Amino acid sequence: MRNVKEEIKKLKRGKGRQIATLKVGNQEFSIRATYHSLVRMIERNVDEYVVSGTILSLGNDRLMKYRSNNREVMIINKTKNVSVVFAIVKNRIIVITVLDNSDVYVIDETSIEVLK
Repeated sequence: MRNVKEEIKKLKRGKGRQIATLKVGNQEFSIRATYHSLVRMIERNVDEYVVSGTILSLGNDRLMKYRSNNREVMIINKTKNVSVVFAIVKNRIIVITVLDNSDVYVIDETSIEVLK
């Protein structure tokens, strides 16, 4: 049986970590999960590969577009029933939080992408 509290205790409080890297054109990016998003992934039983894959599914063009507009982005992945909120700062894609469903309310100033 899965012990969520023990998994969370293993994280370094306040420390995120890199969960993936990718190359867009000739630029390398890292996908980094914040401590908060790592806790949410554990609590909601969402694998970091699902989170990374959801972000990567945007493709090069959309990732570069969001990199230049300095906004938070939410991807609603209906196939995996998960939503991922992230921001791109320089060459870092920072996962802010992860939701375990695709029914969400989004505030203004957040760009939304829906994957079907």
